[in-house]
Amino acid sequence: MSVSELLRCVEGSAFGLGGEMFEFGNKILLPSSILSRLLEVNAPSPYIFIIRNAFEHGNHETHVGVHEFTAPEECCVLPSWMMNNLALGHGSSVHLRLARHLPDGTFCKVQPQTSEFSTLVGPDAQHTFEMSLQTNYITLTVGDAICMRIGAVPHIFHIRELKPQNAVCILDTTLKIEFMPPVEKEAELQKLELATVAEGEAGAEDAHYFFSLADGESRNILVAVEATSGDPDLFVSRQPRPSLQNHTWQGCSKGSTCVVITPEHHLYTPGTFYVSVHGHKGPAKYRLVVAMTEKTPRELLQLSGQIGEDDLRTSLEDVPEGHTRCSNCLHMIPSANYPLHETMCARRNWCCPICRQVLQVSQKDAHWHCPECGKARDPKIHGHCNVCKKSVRQDDIQKHKEIHHTPMKCRCGKEYELSSLLVHQEFECSTRAESCCYCDQAVPHMELRDHEAFCGGRTTTCPECGESVCNRDKNAHMQLHHTQGLGAAVPSSSASSSPTAAVPSAYAGEASMLETSLDSSVFNCPFCHQHCGSFEDLSQHMQTTH
Repeated sequence: MSVSELLRCVEGSAFGLGGEMFEFGNKILLPSSILSRLLEVNAPSPYIFIIRNAFEHGNHETHVGVHEFTAPEECCVLPSWMMNNLALGHGSSVHLRLARHLPDGTFCKVQPQTSEFSTLVGPDAQHTFEMSLQTNYITLTVGDAICMRIGAVPHIFHIRELKPQNAVCILDTTLKIEFMPPVEKEAELQKLELATVAEGEAGAEDAHYFFSLADGESRNILVAVEATSGDPDLFVSRQPRPSLQNHTWQGCSKGSTCVVITPEHHLYTPGTFYVSVHGHKGPAKYRLVVAMTEKTPRELLQLSGQIGEDDLRTSLEDVPEGHTRCSNCLHMIPSANYPLHETMCARRNWCCPICRQVLQVSQKDAHWHCPECGKARDPKIHGHCNVCKKSVRQDDIQKHKEIHHTPMKCRCGKEYELSSLLVHQEFECSTRAESCCYCDQAVPHMELRDHEAFCGGRTTTCPECGESVCNRDKNAHMQLHHTQGLGAAVPSSSASSSPTAAVPSAYAGEASMLETSLDSSVFNCPFCHQHCGSFEDLSQHMQTTH
């Protein structure tokens, strides 16, 4: 039995095949004539082929499955990563032959191209990798650099070792996976100790840090960066490696800047916070500090360079014996002179009720606070952006416009200003990651429907009867075949009067829904949602209609 062909390769994008099921798998398109030959020789399925560059005899070869037999005659359609592996271009010739039986894989050693995969997925890396592998791949070959999309980000994985041999089939197998250190060692995440200064430099690569928020913490978090050279920008998020296009808090003022995270923010929860420092338009040296503080707004402003240290110290020091602190200017005044000072001070000086800064009465109208951040503003120093009307330092206006009002391109190809881009990526973007309702794998929104249609068609074993059931039919199967038996096991005592009291905890969600349905004597069809008056009516409806 031999099937061997010389074909011209075509990239999948030329056929509009850029989705997860094709571009991030190893199933290719072949012409219908190949299927005819396979049927003639009675080849066993699944059909697995060996493919290699026809004119590079020492070149790598790989094993592939078949997506469809719909390619043009004398052509095969390949995903981009496979063409790169085989050093192929559009129209290059490939040699294709039917592979002999491949053994089931038992072990796979994988090396990610970068450390970003482990950082994004964390402890669920193996589960996420396995789900993507089983969904889109049929075989693995040592030496391949396969491509998979985890969430909305493509990742390259090098297959370094397989058992029991260098090419295996992974259909319906339990594959033990071991991850090696990444090929490209990215900038490591450095731990920030609270109230400890970290010095660094952000050059061609951003500098990345993290710190932890303990349980029961309710103080303000101050993240401050002091520029020693260049212009560092500060980004903070609950996701690793925050950036200009992916952050929750940001400080992009020219020179030194800070971020204050208050307990009122909905993301102020125990766990890890991530910090990135970016050199704006070139390398930047900086000093970075994170502090947990109960300080007043005035003290936080001082920490971020808004008021003088002398003014802060004056407002906090103890009152000496025989002196009285002036409630207006905060100075220590001998008690004997205080009545005269109080009258003169009220006439000459004015104390801001927000920041307690003391100014001459003639400067009162020039002192104001930004309604957004609450910081004191000097009209000689601060102005307003003529686009968004926000308060911006005069020397920051150009940088503010470059960052906040220059259109940026999203992964989906649309362009937005920064504030709109962040909202778009979280709620509207077609590439945003959403979880499959069957396997919990993160899938781009635009491919979620196809993924769930595929994943819902996969079979699982019913824990009650051992029957193979599609994922999409599992709840209906449990309701139709096992809920009566579970309910019948309930004794007649008042303590067990609930018809779902004996339902195992694994089906607590379904049991709760069933109990509500039983109490109201109404059953809903899980497919068409038609109301049925009893369990018998629902069973008959399912048998006759679906």
